[in-house]
Amino acid sequence: MKYSNWNWSAYNCIKIIENTVVLFNTVSNSIITVEKEIYEGWRETGNYGKDEDILERAGFIYKQTDEAFLCACFDKRYNDCKNMSFWIYVDMDCNFRCSYCFESNRISEQYMDKDIASSTIQWILSCIDRAGCEELEITFMGGEPLLNSEIFEFVYETLAESAKARNIQLTCCIITNGSLLSNYIHIFKKGRFFIQVTLDGLAAQHDKRRRFKDGKPTFDIIMRNIIDALNACGENLNITIRINVDEMNIQHVAGLIKFLHKIRLSQRVNICLGETVIKGQQKRLKSGFYKQLMQLYKVAQSNGIQVSLSEENVCYLSSPRWFMINWNGDIYKCPSLVGEEKLRVGNVKTGLNDNYERQTSIKAWNSRLCSQCKYVGICSGGCRYLSYLNEGSLEAAGMCKKMYYKLITENYMQIKYQGSLSEDEKNKCCR
Repeated sequence: MKYSNWNWSAYNCIKIIENTVVLFNTVSNSIITVEKEIYEGWRETGNYGKDEDILERAGFIYKQTDEAFLCACFDKRYNDCKNMSFWIYVDMDCNFRCSYCFESNRISEQYMDKDIASSTIQWILSCIDRAGCEELEITFMGGEPLLNSEIFEFVYETLAESAKARNIQLTCCIITNGSLLSNYIHIFKKGRFFIQVTLDGLAAQHDKRRRFKDGKPTFDIIMRNIIDALNACGENLNITIRINVDEMNIQHVAGLIKFLHKIRLSQRVNICLGETVIKGQQKRLKSGFYKQLMQLYKVAQSNGIQVSLSEENVCYLSSPRWFMINWNGDIYKCPSLVGEEKLRVGNVKTGLNDNYERQTSIKAWNSRLCSQCKYVGICSGGCRYLSYLNEGSLEAAGMCKKMYYKLITENYMQIKYQGSLSEDEKNKCCR
């Protein structure tokens, strides 16, 4: 008989592994383990005993309503500006011509100049000073950001010096095709860098999809650059290999993962498996594709490669913590909207405009349908860019992927539990 006033969260997901129950709350992003017998006692009696405190702090139980819990967690997730992130598009040029590039209509020889770069730096510093920011993340984007070497180095070194003077922790991220990595090893040695490089399979498959402008292959150059950079920089450099996966290359991805293990990169890189948004193709992928994708996570684990799991999805557009700054100083709230002039939210020289308030006020997750869904903490109400692409409006209901999350969540929890929790973290969980 239940006698507790605690509410069991509607956002709890459960996975039973032998005699252990894995609990994952999609809204608080908490994961714990508990013996099956203890878990069954909780659910039968509502008495959580000495575990009440950890369960409440982790969001698995609470005395408020589900809606109040959701609003409180999302308010913190979206509006806590102690950690801010700025994506800087230092150019829109690229030395690759990838078959599926969603930026293909934007590629041009447009580069951020010193004047705009200086204004960008000043605008960023004014934002973090006003917010009382304690951690600053800068992401360099393009095009291919490393083509604009002078501005890349100028912006990074100026912000690094300014962050140090303010006692703010700076993290620098670069989204790059990897072809120019070796040219910047002297910069990577100066700070904390996280670099994402894309490989879409072994050489034969990758070079069909990601090639230089003149059609020459890129795989061997990228691999050599990754190894050279890791050897030179050691633990200061973190490299994630993103693999864009779709129905045209999914059968080749396991071969790449095994190759990374074979050349002893298992403990030196992470991988991220991302669903490819193919130019002109906005269709639902078959459920069998997602099952294959989950199998690839298991292949990575069996080969000792850490998988970067994106379990907490924050819509950049709705949060004051993220900004994207284009090469000309225009400011946007979503990387997929960069270059859509009517959707810009300002400029580094003139400040924010009315679009900023309109876009940050969109709370797609707060609809009645989404707020009652167990998976809202992962999808945040759906992608606003896809709503704009498909319906012509950022406010339109997004393509619901509930069946996708339902399909993968149990496997996701098992992967997260087995591959991401350290022994120390496991020992902190309920037993």
